[in-house]
Amino acid sequence: MNSNFEQKNTQPTMAEMQAMQKAALRRSMDKAGNIQKSITLTEENWTGLTNAVELTGQSVLKLQESVGHLLTDEQMDSMLKEQVQTLLAEHSMAVAAIQTAVQELNESSTRHLRQVQKSMTDSLNTMRRDQEAALKEFGKQVGRASEDFSSKLSRATDSMEDSANRVQWQLYLPTVVLVLWELVRHLFLLD
Repeated sequence: MNSNFEQKNTQPTMAEMQAMQKAALRRSMDKAGNIQKSITLTEENWTGLTNAVELTGQSVLKLQESVGHLLTDEQMDSMLKEQVQTLLAEHSMAVAAIQTAVQELNESSTRHLRQVQKSMTDSLNTMRRDQEAALKEFGKQVGRASEDFSSKLSRATDSMEDSANRVQWQLYLPTVVLVLWELVRHLFLLD
């Protein structure tokens, strides 16, 4: 009983199924070829019917052949696992490439930042030196201008004092002349 049960539960192989299909198709074709006298069919109807049955049988055979090429569940799982492993490896490589690019970008940015800072420091130092030089030159020019101004002021003061003395003598001269005139007149009149 166990052997009958095992025979009924085991699935036939693909070759066995194809053989069974071919045999069933032959039987059907034989039956179709055995025309009973009681049935009336036109030759055209009969040809169409047999062609349809033959095409159906060929389609079934082709489907059975293609079923043999389909993957089993284990094969599909294995193939999917391989694809997942491949995708994970590609993902890891892409992440590593991105990390490398980010690191290179950071290093490049740091390098450029240092160059900019150095350029700014150099520019500031140059500006300070230029400012100091300009202030020294300005100080020299102010000193020269101050000396020149002091010299001119001194000459102007001397000139003003001379002019004041001249004006003072010019103011006193008529008075002195008048006093002398009066003195001379007084001396002549007394005599």
